[in-house]
Amino acid sequence: MSEVISQWYGRAYHALDVQNRLTIPKGIQHLLQGTFVVFAPVLSIKDEEIAHLIIMPIDDYEDYRERLADHYEGDALDFRLDLLSGYSETMTLVGGKITIDAELCKYAKLDGKSRVVIVGHGNSFKLWSEEKLAERNKKELKKLAERNMQELEKPDGDKGVSVLSRKRRDRT
Repeated sequence: MSEVISQWYGRAYHALDVQNRLTIPKGIQHLLQGTFVVFAPVLSIKDEEIAHLIIMPIDDYEDYRERLADHYEGDALDFRLDLLSGYSETMTLVGGKITIDAELCKYAKLDGKSRVVIVGHGNSFKLWSEEKLAERNKKELKKLAERNMQELEKPDGDKGVSVLSRKRRDRT
């Protein structure tokens, strides 16, 4: 007998059909039993480069909203408007599929022409267009490489020589 997972970390690739329905992989459908929410996270609403959607059980969504509210700097009304502007109605899994609101699909560039990447984050999921996720990953890798290079060029302790300079010197 196979083990039932309570959280999922991984990726799956699927396509939307013409009615904006997305098939959820069979192995994780049980994580979306009951009511859940599909929404655009606050940060991605303000930054089109990280446009994606999140699928989350309704109870976890309520906790998520409270945690965000605790860290929000600004007007409470603005926060509610920001948070709820990408909110989609609650839904349930039907026949292994969910239907994503057309406006949310448009926002996240899920147009039916490209594959949707379902990225598992425990018991919630992020939905990315394959192209947007590739762009984001490329930028993140570039930032990581730049940070690593800066670290290598920092002076190393008392010697006053960077790790990179020392490695170059040692090669000659």
